[in-house]
Amino acid sequence: MDALKEHIMNALGSQVTDLLGRQFGLAPEKAEQVLPEVTPPVLSSLQDALQNPQNHLGLLQGIASQFLNDRDTPPSSGMGDLVHQLLGSRLGDVAGSLSQRLGIDAGTAQRILATVVPMVLNVLGTRAHQAEGNDLDALGRMLGASGGLGGLMGSLLKGSSDAGSLLGSLGGLFGKK
Repeated sequence: MDALKEHIMNALGSQVTDLLGRQFGLAPEKAEQVLPEVTPPVLSSLQDALQNPQNHLGLLQGIASQFLNDRDTPPSSGMGDLVHQLLGSRLGDVAGSLSQRLGIDAGTAQRILATVVPMVLNVLGTRAHQAEGNDLDALGRMLGASGGLGGLMGSLLKGSSDAGSLLGSLGGLFGKK
């Protein structure tokens, strides 16, 4: 996953630094600290969700519909709930760490997360779309989380009734773009 982290840093580094400076008034040396602080818990949380898809259906549906694409910019509104769902119990720790490291209040740290996390997800989704195919199985393979995606996620993505009647009916939620 180190190569993936490096890819994210290369793709977003200066963009995040500039954006955080403009939107939140962060000095460049402070803004440069955000992406390395945010990326690992995002990747870890996403990997956890992909390894246990039955426990994260809503989150994975949101990620599939918003980020498994080939767009240059991430969606800009309504991402706070998705960020909260993705980071879950890690949200407070990540926001607290950012707050302390950057000398900002917790509310500003959470707004920064709501800005940066979708950018990271967009890079991941675009890379999965371009290199692996635009579905959650491709994203899981990219993150090394394919073990839990096997039959259940494959069935959900394809709408197969093999996953049982309830899960089979939910399969349409994850249709390919």
